[in-house]
Amino acid sequence: MSTSGSSGTPFTTLQNADKKRRNTADAIYLKQQAGFEIGYRLYYVRKWFKMHKRDWLTTEMRNIRMVNVTEFTDAYLSDFIQTLKKDSSSKVILAYSSALRDICKYLDKIGADPLQTNISCIIAMAQGLSDYTRKTLKKYFNAPILLRYSNMENGILSLQLSEINNHLQINWASYFVEILHPVKDVPVKEGEFGRVVITDLFNYCMPFIRYDTGDLARMLPDTVFNSAPAFSKVEGRKMDAIFDTKGKIQSSFIIFHLESYPEIKQFQFIQGGQKQYTLKLNIEGIFQHEKTLIELFKGYLGADAEIRIIYKDEIPQLSSGKRRLIINNYKKEGYNNP
Repeated sequence: MSTSGSSGTPFTTLQNADKKRRNTADAIYLKQQAGFEIGYRLYYVRKWFKMHKRDWLTTEMRNIRMVNVTEFTDAYLSDFIQTLKKDSSSKVILAYSSALRDICKYLDKIGADPLQTNISCIIAMAQGLSDYTRKTLKKYFNAPILLRYSNMENGILSLQLSEINNHLQINWASYFVEILHPVKDVPVKEGEFGRVVITDLFNYCMPFIRYDTGDLARMLPDTVFNSAPAFSKVEGRKMDAIFDTKGKIQSSFIIFHLESYPEIKQFQFIQGGQKQYTLKLNIEGIFQHEKTLIELFKGYLGADAEIRIIYKDEIPQLSSGKRRLIINNYKKEGYNNP
């Protein structure tokens, strides 16, 4: 199993046959809990590397439709939406969160009406899901919108099972999960940010013992389904954490305030130094809210934050097909060192 290496060095691991079968069992069980039954059609939206692609017979037998995020144009999205409308079978969409946002932006752009698509659920992966994307998907598809947290080297680590709350139920049957301090190897207090550290002993070929995934998250006891600890929020890559001017970690979700401006097609937030920040914006039409945006982000980052806005015709995708919404080039002493 190989990671894309889109935000770092590619990482290849080995898995024995029983580990692969366990991952398959995890996927079947957790997807059923979310509303996906074996036999439903799966629209899988991702970048389809050569190593991931399957032949026609395999995809037909598994009832998978490969949707390539790197081909997202208005024409491609129009064909995709028409395909969903014509397909009367029960179906699920599994997609990058950034791809779901692109779909929402396209539907808003054409002024689409709510769609009749018989979708059982929509599962977002790879990145956090903003309130805008959740609400817009609900508006057009009227299906449960759930979030999955997984990685290539281990498998499905957690999944949101219901819209009752936003907690992601941790796959305790297959992994032991810890939340450790961002710098020190000690547990954080309940509900605090920390590094997601995984122990996976079911991979006999290559066991993972206290493996730092590189992600940040918060963990709290779930109050709806059970009392087991669950992820209350997964913040994304540690390497892309945002610091305010005093050096305190800020939630990466502050960037989703940008989605309240319909003129903004794409965006990227870059921290270049302790007090230096850049907003890259791809704008459609005229944008007259620069001062408002700067004041908004200063409210989170500090009154002494130096924020500049630059305009781009396109925010490029990573090699994986995802869009990197946050880049942190600031090497905070102690935080970025092993």
